Amino acid sequence: GVSAEVVEKDTVRKSFPVAPSEVHLSVDNIWGSIDVTAYPGQEIRLVAGKTLYADDAEAAADARRDVKLDLTQSGNSIKAYVDGPFRCQCDNGCDGYRNGRRERHYRVQYDFHIEVPVNTALTVSTVNSGDITIRGTSGEFDVRNVNGRIGMAGVSGSGHVGTVNGEVRVTLARNPVAETTFRTINGDIDVTFQPRLSADVRVKTMHGDVFTDFDVSALP
Repeated sequence: GVSAEVVEKDTVRKSFPVAPSEVHLSVDNIWGSIDVTAYPGQEIRLVAGKTLYADDAEAAADARRDVKLDLTQSGNSIKAYVDGPFRCQCDNGCDGYRNGRRERHYRVQYDFHIEVPVNTALTVSTVNSGDITIRGTSGEFDVRNVNGRIGMAGVSGSGHVGTVNGEVRVTLARNPVAETTFRTINGDIDVTFQPRLSADVRVKTMHGDVFTDFDVSALP
């Protein structure tokens, strides 16, 4: 692990004006949390709190050189991407996380707080040291964590929600109109739908129980 003899903090603030049509926000994080809240505005307001932990001054210098937050906009699509030597360096353009064997004597964490227009579609992910929370959006969603919780409140749309070590809690303001999945390996899943839910549902658990407040009938 990192002894954190050196700790540095910084904050990145950026606003992205967008058109009234559907907006897409992508946040690809490794260490840290992601908090997204819908508001009645027409720009994406991003605040990223950066915390650098390092064993010593040399490792801190390596972290400043190696780890970057890339912010890009193409029309109504905005992407925040945390880049560094922990990323896959694959010929196929893999953007994933590589937990390499070479020990690094630093860790850089980004904690995102983002305000978005209500009609924003989301593709957000993190891996370690943070939860993902989303409030009030109506666009499609792809929300992924590994070691942390996912909480979504008052959202519409459909898509995928999944983590590995953590709970998933979702409250839907409108029932999905397309295939939607909620997954975790180690943790509870608690999803609240609106009344008059009409859907084919597949439920699976390995070590646990399943409860529903809706009347159900078995499919053949």
